[in-house]
Formats: sequence, C-alpha cells, structure tokens
Amino acid sequence: MNKKVIIIGVVILILGGVVFYFASQKTTPTTNKSVNQNVVLTQKLSTGGDIKIIGTVVENVTEYISYGGPAYLNVRTDDGTQTRVIYYIKNVSPGEAECKNMDMASTGFSVKAGAQVEVYAEAISQNELFTCDSTTYYIKTLTTTSGQQNSGSNQTQSVALALDFFAGGSIFGSSFEVKIASAHITYRETTQGGAKEANKIERSLLPVELDDIRKTISDAGLITLQSQDFTKEPLVPDQASYRITVSLDGKENKINCGIPPSGTESTTKCQKQIDKLRLKLNSILGVNIY
Repeated sequence: MNKKVIIIGVVILILGGVVFYFASQKTTPTTNKSVNQNVVLTQKLSTGGDIKIIGTVVENVTEYISYGGPAYLNVRTDDGTQTRVIYYIKNVSPGEAECKNMDMASTGFSVKAGAQVEVYAEAISQNELFTCDSTTYYIKTLTTTSGQQNSGSNQTQSVALALDFFAGGSIFGSSFEVKIASAHITYRETTQGGAKEANKIERSLLPVELDDIRKTISDAGLITLQSQDFTKEPLVPDQASYRITVSLDGKENKINCGIPPSGTESTTKCQKQIDKLRLKLNSILGVNIY
C-alpha cells in the first residue's frame, strides 16, 4: 500500500513538472530580432544618443516649413515601426544658422517616398531623429524609386539661376553682396565703405529656397527690368545703389539703380521691384540688407 502511494506521488510530481515546463515556454516572450543588425527598434531609441537606422521612406513631409515647422522623412524600419527623421527646421532667431547640416538638409528634400535609406542622427525622442546639429549626421539613399532616379533632370532645371547682387557704395555705410551659382549662395557684408568684413555666409540653397528666389525674380520682372536713367534721376552725393546681374533660364539682365536715402520710401519702379528680392534674401539668410 505504501509503495503504491509512493509511486503515485512520483508520477504526480513528474506530470506536474512536465506541465510547468510547457506552461513556462508559452509565457516566455520571444526576442524579435531584425534581419538587419543596423536597425534600431523605435521604442528603444535612447534620447540624446546617436542612432543609425535603415528603412523605407513612407513620406517626405515639407508643407509645414512656411509655418515655422520642420521638414522630415517618415521612415519605416523592417520591424514595422516608424521613425520621424527631421532634416530641416527654420531657426526663429535672426542671424543664426537655420541648420548646421545644410548639405544634408538639401539631400533630405530630394528623397522620394519608397526609397530605402540609411540614417545616422541624434535621437531627440523615442520616435524622432534629428540631423541638423552636426555635419557627421547623414541620410544615404540605398535604393531609389523610378521617380527619384529621374529627379536629376528636374534638379538641373530648378538651378538654372545665377545672381550677382550688390547693395551699397556709400563711403561710410555698409555694403552687401549676394552671389548664387549652382544652388550655392554666398553672402558678404562689409562696413566702413567696404574696409571691414562684418558677416559672411556660404552654404547650399535648399530646393524650396531656390524655388522661392526664382519665383521672386520672376514675379518682380527682374529679367526685363530697366535700370534707372541717371541722366534724368542722378544719384545724390554718397547715395548707395543696387548693381545686379541676374540670369534665369537662359535670359540675363543687368540692373543699376539708386537706393532710397535712409528714412525715405522707394519711388522708382526699379527700386520697388528690387526691394522684393532684397526682402526675400533677408528672409532666407536671416540678415538685414538695407
């Protein structure tokens, strides 16, 4: 009798162990490893750290720039999560660089939905990366959609613009020079009649900025604008002037007219139309060309 009890007890213990083993196997979570070892799961992004991900671009969002918002890619990694990659944001402080990594900002604008990209950037939240704070951060296109492969001709067409803009010439006032060539902009400000450099900016133009400048030149009619007739309206002593050479889509024009003296309004058509370009350059560069 005692032997039967012992045997039954042993069997119960064995069965209990088997049941416990299979139950524990079902409740133990499995590790979801990405097939790409460079992919970091969105929920594991460590804020403040540098992260590399590879994924497919779901969309390239640019419509919030005019409202002071960012431009960004929504990138879906192969584990199904989605990360926002912010590659451009306009700085609200005048005179400061809008993005330290402007070359990568230009790259970001050209990326199309459907492209596979590799991104190295700073994690600023659990689902956001930021490329602007360092030139070491990058967005690399690994594979492209057919639409993106054909984007080269569109880019060539959009940069058919050259500008040599000068404002100044007063003996004691400041002078301003802006040169645009091949989507590259250079700004130089000098004081004391050109003797001392006060500010210099040199960077690539974003596609949206280049389009804004093109539109301003076109809307202001600068490619056909007539210079001031100095025989009828001569410059007053020490008056600054605009000297502009602009080329747009194969057409070129040279414009020269006086800048209204300080405290006065533009009176001639030449002054008024150039003033539209001046204000646009001020907005894009964050400067104050008078």
